[in-house]
Amino acid sequence: MDTKEINKLLREKKKLLKPGATEALNGFSDEEIRSIIEKLSELKSVFISESDIKDVTNQIKKPDFVEVKRASDFHPTAKEYGHEFRIYEDHDITGKSKCKGELTDFVKYFSERYNKVKELFISRANMKYPITDIERLSSAKPGDTLRVIAIVSKKIITKNKHVMLEIEDMSGVTTVLVLNNQKEGKETYEKSMKVIHDEVIAIDVRIGTNLNIVHDIIWPDMPFRDKKRVEKDIAIAYVSDLHIGSAHFLSKNFENMLKWLNGNGPGKELAEKVGYLLIGGDLVDGIGIYPNQDKELVIKDIYDQYKLLNQFMELVPDHIEIIAIPGNHDAVRRAEPQPALQKDILQDDGRIHSVGNPAFMNIEGFKTQMYHGYTMESLVQDVSGLTLSKPAEIAIELLKRRNLSPIFDKSIMAPEHKDYMFVEESDLFLTAHVHKIGYGEYRGCAIMNGGTWIDKTTPWQLRRGFSPTPAIIGVYDLHNARVTHVDFAGGEVAFQ
Repeated sequence: MDTKEINKLLREKKKLLKPGATEALNGFSDEEIRSIIEKLSELKSVFISESDIKDVTNQIKKPDFVEVKRASDFHPTAKEYGHEFRIYEDHDITGKSKCKGELTDFVKYFSERYNKVKELFISRANMKYPITDIERLSSAKPGDTLRVIAIVSKKIITKNKHVMLEIEDMSGVTTVLVLNNQKEGKETYEKSMKVIHDEVIAIDVRIGTNLNIVHDIIWPDMPFRDKKRVEKDIAIAYVSDLHIGSAHFLSKNFENMLKWLNGNGPGKELAEKVGYLLIGGDLVDGIGIYPNQDKELVIKDIYDQYKLLNQFMELVPDHIEIIAIPGNHDAVRRAEPQPALQKDILQDDGRIHSVGNPAFMNIEGFKTQMYHGYTMESLVQDVSGLTLSKPAEIAIELLKRRNLSPIFDKSIMAPEHKDYMFVEESDLFLTAHVHKIGYGEYRGCAIMNGGTWIDKTTPWQLRRGFSPTPAIIGVYDLHNARVTHVDFAGGEVAFQ
């Protein structure tokens, strides 16, 4: 329906549109627009704004399900290839939680975190200096340079802008100093400014008479790898932060995405390649996640939210395998690592795989790690230069530190006896949570961050400092090692 016809119908109801308000009606059918106008006629105001339309459409966004039919000329190559994937169960917390939150649990967890990274450093043959324990530094000769592998327990910036690091290992605790010297050691000083609490790093220490001076700081980091490609012409589609149940959920846009996966619309040749749909958490909006959330919900029963999700999943074509992890809005414990959603919540029809957060898997030879990304916000607060608007850069910092929750005291972490948050060597790293589409590459690992499927003007997102990119799906071509973002936010499908 064009703007002229919309204005005519509104005038009959003694209403007038404010400039630009009709954009909020993009994606609705003529019949739906007539229904929206009926609801707008009940408003007291004569002048109808874009926000008025959004408020009204939010009331009717719980869809009456229509069948999504596969296009007659749609011939998915992904179906011909079949699927080869494996979920690494030993990296999944589901059914394996042992911690009770006692002191011994924390000791076991940090010992596991420390030893895992220490073994990684020791396995590398290119170490410049010999590794020693902290307790042996006191007996070393002044002028010697030694490497210690330690957890950072405290970081202090002095009046002269030097950086003091309190570090510890299994043998003891010590303090080392990073000098603010612009002529010598500038690179080390810049590294020290990015050091965060609770992370495990290697520190090259020059022994002094009074204080030990930091010569270099080394993160465990990812090894250099060749960018992965496979022979099959197959692709992974990635979405996250659906928030189904929210009054701001973009149901029409989501339905259009499902229609596209079924071969309806432009870019059919790309849709034909999609053999996997990965969902990076926050599948539903949940209940009681933040104050006054109930005012922003159109579905106020958690089970009804998942019921709608399952209805949507039934519309995904049957040649696509679905792998989903939970997020902080989902019906599992808030503490990470999170177990998988139960099968009576996320219904398994044989191709839906509910796994924990984080998850590690092998998809067509691609080692893939998927993490919802709750800790990304705390990393932005503590590492200068990072911003929520550039999630790929945040993901790179997680890869460097080889841990998905490096700042323990700013995360919601369960001290499990195994470090499920350790970052494995991966070809594909998928994150979410900050509602911003992102893509990057780091040492041969492709990085994708999911967007969201709720409207970008929601007060909750604005309070969090998010700058969301709604209704966009990322498609990673495993054959060509290339990402395409398919945008369903407007009236027409767009490709980036």
